[in-house]
Amino acid sequence: MKKVIFLITILSFFLDAHAQRAKTEKIIILQDHIPQFKLPDHYKIFSNEYISKDQNIELQKDYLLHIDGFTKTHDSESDFIIQFILLNSKTTTKMTRKTTSSSSGKQLGMEGTFEVNAKTNFVCNILSKDSMLIYRLKYPNYEDIREINYESSSLNTNIRSENELKIKARSATETAVKRLLNEVMKETQIQLNKQLGYYKEELEFEIATGKGRKFNYNDLDNALKSFREASIIYSKKGLTENCKNMLNNSIEIWLSALEDYQPNERKVRISDSIIPHIYFNLGVAYYLLENYEEATKYTMMASDIKETNSLINRIKQRQKAAN
Repeated sequence: MKKVIFLITILSFFLDAHAQRAKTEKIIILQDHIPQFKLPDHYKIFSNEYISKDQNIELQKDYLLHIDGFTKTHDSESDFIIQFILLNSKTTTKMTRKTTSSSSGKQLGMEGTFEVNAKTNFVCNILSKDSMLIYRLKYPNYEDIREINYESSSLNTNIRSENELKIKARSATETAVKRLLNEVMKETQIQLNKQLGYYKEELEFEIATGKGRKFNYNDLDNALKSFREASIIYSKKGLTENCKNMLNNSIEIWLSALEDYQPNERKVRISDSIIPHIYFNLGVAYYLLENYEEATKYTMMASDIKETNSLINRIKQRQKAAN
């Protein structure tokens, strides 16, 4: 038995010694977001306008819709206007109720639960200071119609009249409409920034070096170190000359490592388990350097890496914006 255990231990050590694999490190990079629609360059300051065409609903002035990269003003002398219009709303309220009685059978009151369906139509426009339409916000998640279903909690307090029941039903309806409008405003804010805003996006990339007892991966370690330092500069200052030099240094090392790749071989420095990660490393580095042709080429070769599709989509977005 001891001999078997000894042989298994020796075999495991031997296999591990030749088990070359990638070792990844999560690198977080801040990158300037490119809006889907570019507002005129002279637009700097905006004001808000809220309009409700539903007589039963008054829009709150504290929704504070804004666009990152622009300044809000309460003055009339703004460069453009974020206009939100509530066109109409519709609610249906269903009451489920029961009477409550004492142990002697005397009726005490009623308890109820309210199911409310609320629906609204709305638009959000970007207007010039002369009220000319510049852009109409798109809602990819639900266009310009939003609907929610709200169920009030069971009423524990006794309701002694039909009038009281109606008041509770009205309260449930008002709560549903308020929640609906909050959802709409939240989505409007997200889309304003995504489609028109300028801000820092946080990107995460798994950048790899190699690991294994038999081979030396100091070159890949150095490439990772250089990329890490470049990512810090890029996040703070953008694509400076120093940042470019560091990214190109990493690229040079990774390209050199490709020459060591031997497919279908386990006992080699750059094996099938490592090569997709090097391709991905190159794809990310070229992406940051805005060399989208090379970025696409190497990212497509890293099809085994789960982040590949996300990076390809980013490359396409940047290419489109650059053109």
